[in-house]
Amino acid sequence: MKSEYLFSLKNKILAEVHTVEPNEDLSSTYSEEKLSPLTGPVTFGDYKPETFVSVPPPAELDLDSCGEWSDCRWNSYRMKRRLHAFNLLAQATDSKVHFLKPMLTPERKLLFHEVLTKLRALTVGVRFKKPGVETGELIYTCDLMLKTEITSALEVIGLRTFQIYKHNESKGKAKAEMNHPLGQVPRWGDPVKFPEFCYYNKNDWEILACTYRFQVEAFLHVMHLWGFDYNTPDALLETDSEDSDDSLDKAEDPEKEKGKSKEGEAEASTSAKTPAPPPKTPAKIKSDVAALLASRLRSGREVRFGSVQQHFLLNCELDFSSVRP
Repeated sequence: MKSEYLFSLKNKILAEVHTVEPNEDLSSTYSEEKLSPLTGPVTFGDYKPETFVSVPPPAELDLDSCGEWSDCRWNSYRMKRRLHAFNLLAQATDSKVHFLKPMLTPERKLLFHEVLTKLRALTVGVRFKKPGVETGELIYTCDLMLKTEITSALEVIGLRTFQIYKHNESKGKAKAEMNHPLGQVPRWGDPVKFPEFCYYNKNDWEILACTYRFQVEAFLHVMHLWGFDYNTPDALLETDSEDSDDSLDKAEDPEKEKGKSKEGEAEASTSAKTPAPPPKTPAKIKSDVAALLASRLRSGREVRFGSVQQHFLLNCELDFSSVRP
């Protein structure tokens, strides 16, 4: 594994970043029951997914590599199994997996309590078994609504951190710093090879869930180290998001400015006669946020949210009842 340092704006060392490369082999680091390479989504044969029987989650997490990071010593079996899970996903997707040392402490986890609680629930997975079979390997899949709520919360946290970061440094410097892989909202597995909506066996699920969980925890730790203040983006800082990058370099033509001023005066006189629209209610805001989020999920386009809307995103108070499928 390669290691480097994560620095602050003042070149202070914040943490040590470890990188698991796809060309490594960490299977020989432990001798107990080992994880095997990913095989991909489960094929059902004659069975249909809708006929599968739901299985309740266990009282205690039964995925050895997915437990609390702070509960494992660096040289323990569970930590070695965890690093092997990172290694297997890196090999399957031909990408690198990054994590911090140290990771989030129990005290700092309390500050991200809401999103981490959802993350633990996501790690357990939605479990099924084949109909008419009492024993046998379970099949796992992702709770898509929970995953969407986690991703939305991470996007808001990232936006707020970027706003704070760029006010402490130039906008270009902040963008360059936050392009670090650990500064990006983590994704689940791989959108082509291991999409979040598929079904997996226990081995594959443990690898995918373990890697996603600790990528999210690493992301939250980096946001904390970069100055996240546990607030939603406010209107004062949010004004920068509406500015285009090249608008500052363009000078307006004086004649155009005169024309704009006359148009503005005409619009002002018209608006004075027209009553102002009523303010949006919380229910309307939540409905708008849900519609924007659904639009982003359908089209893959980036959607910017206002500060009030981001409050509902962060607290996952969304209303999808009015959103078309």
